[in-house]
Amino acid sequence: MRLFTIGYSRRSLDEVIGMLREQGIPALVDVRMWASSRFKPEFSKNRLAASLEDSGIAYVYLRALGNAGKFSGAGRVVINSPEDGYPELTELLERHGSVAIMCLERDARECHRMDVAVEMARRLPDLEVTHLGMPEPSAHLL
Repeated sequence: MRLFTIGYSRRSLDEVIGMLREQGIPALVDVRMWASSRFKPEFSKNRLAASLEDSGIAYVYLRALGNAGKFSGAGRVVINSPEDGYPELTELLERHGSVAIMCLERDARECHRMDVAVEMARRLPDLEVTHLGMPEPSAHLL
């Protein structure tokens, strides 16, 4: 199974869809706490889902893995509902073989999706994780 991460900051919707298609990713999992964007309305839930569907890519909104806007005592982001989110993401990976998780930040190291990727790699030791849009698509950085 393969997990990709992608951020849409400073990217057009066409660029994001192109990156997904280039990797053959069949499903995008939106892990934002709020699936909307004032500054990039094309990345709001309904418009994004329709555009992805037109491109043959499934869209899933998984608020359970959103950034709850809090930090743990260790300085890590608090995931909204991990007890629900991680099993659902595992199920999506099993169903599709590969998925991309998406949030705003362009650099995965500056986004909670890195925490999600780390936890998924811990839960699924054979999982291959790639961060799209880094200087080059990069294998997972632990």
